[in-house]
Amino acid sequence: MDSFEVNSLEIGSSEIDSSKIDSSEIDSSEIDSSEIDLFEKASLEKTYSLYLQGLDIGEIAEIEGLSVKNVYRQFERLILAGKVRKIEGLVPPERQQQIKIVLEVLEVELDSLLRARMGENCQEDELKLIKALLLSKMLFSV
Repeated sequence: MDSFEVNSLEIGSSEIDSSKIDSSEIDSSEIDSSEIDLFEKASLEKTYSLYLQGLDIGEIAEIEGLSVKNVYRQFERLILAGKVRKIEGLVPPERQQQIKIVLEVLEVELDSLLRARMGENCQEDELKLIKALLLSKMLFSV
């Protein structure tokens, strides 16, 4: 996962202020991969800054000229990078609770399915490793 500074991205001895980048001014046909990475980092910084100001996903999408789906993707990256730790303003508490309950049920079902597939000689330590591998694939598949 790429790391970035919250207010600015340091490049050599210069800095880029993400609030001064207008995505509508960028012609993607003339951008190389390092410029795309730079733009993505700046966009992540701006998303994070707007989040800290209390804006919701729809407002952030509108300000940045991004789809709501892309803003959700940015928040996935911000969460995985450890920048966003609370999602109260992003997902309503009742929806968070519903998702948490479903994930807990799926975790129990996953354990049962793994045990059934592995057979009687399934060792608990092996099961934990397999489960960790599957969960990491779920978390880091982007």
